[in-house]
Amino acid sequence: MKRQHAPFAALLALTLHCGAASAFDLMDNADLAGSDLYEARIFIPGEQQLHISQIGHYNLAAIEQSGESLLGSVVQQGSHHEAYLLQQGSNLMASIWQQGYGNQAAIVQFGLGNQADIIQSGAHNTASIEQSGSGLYGRITQVGVGQSAHVRQR
Repeated sequence: MKRQHAPFAALLALTLHCGAASAFDLMDNADLAGSDLYEARIFIPGEQQLHISQIGHYNLAAIEQSGESLLGSVVQQGSHHEAYLLQQGSNLMASIWQQGYGNQAAIVQFGLGNQADIIQSGAHNTASIEQSGSGLYGRITQVGVGQSAHVRQR
């Protein structure tokens, strides 16, 4: 089965375009490996926060945020994962958690008070959530190999 990278490449290009807060890492990630993968974070209203934890090799994480009270988080364990987040608006929370090999995830949010989560465990899974509007919640959980899921809410 041939994987299509066009939507993810477009989101990556959009995400890497410059923003108020951004992060990008395509290194071997040994510099980020700590003893505590899951760290507690305090979310202060009005602030932007991002968190990236990577353990493994050749993982890619990209986060871009603008607006107020935004929280973006990516946790990657394993190798060859791709995760993207793009948030605009206010009071938005998004997280991507990946374990295994070669998973792809994307979250795009606009509006107010939205939350999105993607959880992937396994290999070669593809997931994306696109939300615009207010008060929306989207979640995708994938366990296994070669799964694809896409959520769009307006």
